[in-house]
This record gives sequence, structure tokens and C-alpha cells, in this order.
Amino acid sequence: MSEPLHVALIRMQAKHQQVCREAFKELNLTDGQPKILLRLLKTDGLLQKDLSAQCGVMPATMTSLLQNMVAAGLVEKREVRISGGKHGYQIFLTDTGREAAGKVAGIMSQVEERCYQGFSDKEKKRLVDYLNRCEQNLCNT
Repeated sequence: MSEPLHVALIRMQAKHQQVCREAFKELNLTDGQPKILLRLLKTDGLLQKDLSAQCGVMPATMTSLLQNMVAAGLVEKREVRISGGKHGYQIFLTDTGREAAGKVAGIMSQVEERCYQGFSDKEKKRLVDYLNRCEQNLCNT
């Protein structure tokens, strides 16, 4: 074995993040905002707490990210009543946010293409399958 898995993963993640961060910076997006935009592009109108869970972001961090995104005109928050008489917020993309999310999706496709240069379709599938198996092994312990 050439190098430990953790070293390869850390190097890959760092380079992937660097390439994405540079592209997102041109859209005036901070680190946490692209995944929120993509999640809302897939399912607009999520409750803030669900959006937080799906993005793997702590609720307080999500609140801060969303405040900045509202100020930038990317999303809007709508108060709704939820069970037990409590209230929550649904989060929706604005037209500006939808446009930015489309650009983020395009950037992610381009970065993925760069990552997969020289890979066959079978190798691409195998790589993702292997990574999913590693994750599943960690979940089962």
C-alpha cells in the first residue's frame, strides 16, 4: 500500500475545497453557502432545522449563514407554524439565489469532470462505490 487512506482523503479534500473555494469566491459565496443553495435547488422551502440537518451544519451556524444569505438576496425566510404551536422558518431561494445555485451546480460539474479525467465510467462508479463502502463500514462500528 502506497500511502494511508486518511492521507489520500485529506489531500484530495483539501485540493477539491481549494478549487471550489476559488470558483465560489467569484460568485461572492462563503464556504457554507454553496451546499445550502444546492440543497434548496433540489428541495426549495425546507424548514431551517431540516436544512441544517441535511447540510450537516449546526443550527447556530445555519442561522448565521442564512442571515448573510438573506442580506445578499439569495434566500428568503418565511415563518410557519409547526407542531405543538411552535414556529419555524421555511427557506426559499430567491431568483438571485436560484441563479447562483445554477452556477454552483455548473462549477461542481466542472470540478467533478476535472477529478475524473482519465477515468473510465466503470472506474468512476467503482471509486464512488468504494468510498460509500468505507463510509458504511464506519457507520456500522
